[in-house]
Amino acid sequence: MTLSINKKMHLSKLAVPMFLFAVFFHTPSVYASELPKMWNYKGLNKHNSHPQRAPISSQTKHFPKKRPLQIAKAKAPRPRIENVNNVLAPSPHYIGFALGYFDVFDDKKAIEIRAEYASGAPLWGPFKPLFVAEITDETSFYGAAGLYVDYLPHKNIYIKPSITMGVYEEGRNGKDLGDGVIFRSQLEMGWQSASQHRFGLALSHVSNSGQDKDNKGSETISLYVHMPIDNPFSSKNGATKILGK
Repeated sequence: MTLSINKKMHLSKLAVPMFLFAVFFHTPSVYASELPKMWNYKGLNKHNSHPQRAPISSQTKHFPKKRPLQIAKAKAPRPRIENVNNVLAPSPHYIGFALGYFDVFDDKKAIEIRAEYASGAPLWGPFKPLFVAEITDETSFYGAAGLYVDYLPHKNIYIKPSITMGVYEEGRNGKDLGDGVIFRSQLEMGWQSASQHRFGLALSHVSNSGQDKDNKGSETISLYVHMPIDNPFSSKNGATKILGK
């Protein structure tokens, strides 16, 4: 009995060294069999005949660099001008064209074409600059400059009284308006669209205002179209008051 106990104790003492011996000699063999697999998996064994997995960087497609998106600057919408019921407020600058019937109440009737430029910046009080050129089919010509008042009783209705003074040439068979400076007084009324384009009807009178004994005078009825433009005499469009939409 004592012998068997001693034998078991002796074997138990040998168990630990034997386990360490088995682990020490068995582990290299495991690594030796598994290491090539790990080596090939990571693509590190250049002499292996098996296809290697390409590095991640080589699998990535090289796309050309995208240029930054360039967005064309859109034209800003034309500002709304707050001049309703306010003759002192700035208004758009206008270029206008008209087709008229010259000397409508007399015997020298003719077809008349007009071109006008109306500045939107007040010159003095409610008065704004106006430039006029007129020609008839009888080659009569009138060129003048003057002042006008822009009044909007409603956002879609405008009233435009004006007075100009300039030179007149009767042409080959036009009406003789006498000598001296020729004045034109006019009243225009019409409709204004949301884009501030205008369509109007005007009645005007031209004469030399009694400077000459021969002061016949003449009246003209005209149909107008006015288009808003930027100020041609400035890089910035005046001190206009903009309404928020």
